[in-house]
Amino acid sequence: MEPAAPLLIYAIPLSGTMILPSNSPPRAGRPGAQSDLRSRRWRDHRATRAPARIEHLNRAGLDHLQISIDNVLPDDISKKSLKVLDKKLQMLAQLALFHVNLNSVLGSSVRHPEDALTVARRARALGFTSTVGIIHGRGGQLKSLGETQQKLFDEIVALGRRSYARFNHSFQQDIAHGRAHPWRCRAGSRYLYICEDGLVHYCSQQRGYPGVPLDQYTRAHLLHEYHTQKACAPRCTVSCVHQISLLDNWRHPQTLRAFKRPVVSAEPLVPVPSSAVSPIASDE
Repeated sequence: MEPAAPLLIYAIPLSGTMILPSNSPPRAGRPGAQSDLRSRRWRDHRATRAPARIEHLNRAGLDHLQISIDNVLPDDISKKSLKVLDKKLQMLAQLALFHVNLNSVLGSSVRHPEDALTVARRARALGFTSTVGIIHGRGGQLKSLGETQQKLFDEIVALGRRSYARFNHSFQQDIAHGRAHPWRCRAGSRYLYICEDGLVHYCSQQRGYPGVPLDQYTRAHLLHEYHTQKACAPRCTVSCVHQISLLDNWRHPQTLRAFKRPVVSAEPLVPVPSSAVSPIASDE
């Protein structure tokens, strides 16, 4: 987190496991920045080690933890189930000093869509917040919901209105009905997605853009990406980027084009040339 601290961004999702260095600083980052961890592998940690890991995250100054849960019971598609995780969720409710959110999904490929409502109710019972995502296709693009899932979506949204989930309403209504949503994506500026290789990407669905090592990511990159129009934005389903970009929707039209091609992760890593991220680049 330390290389990102001077950038003064809103959120930094960290992909991968929930393991932080033993010498983590009292605060992960600096005042004014939010440290945000999105975990898909909380189930991999043994329950006996969970209290120590939670205390570790407390000491590191984590602000927000989101755990994705796919179903109530594990199946051959996903083991990220409520049954597997529930004991650890109870520990989080008792010990965590940071905000915890449980995220479930709806969409055409979900076998048991009613599980999403069960996850949302369990989150509320534990004192957590809940959100629901609409499953996306390739590149994070939308797939509209059927009538049954639309009703479940409305019930889950009603449960989540006491949290920041209420800010999802506008764009998720468009997504649920298969409509393009007009907004200005500030990924790469207000929001950074940092992968396990230490590279900065727009989000989990756009890896490789811009693909710059975190310790080489500068204010010039932030300014360039803030003004860059993303072609994937109108049908994007990545809710965390929508949330972070919300306050900027009325400000500063985006006139720059995104990088023509992603930087391919290779050995050694090759950063984007500084000329490609000039804050005064023209819209050609």
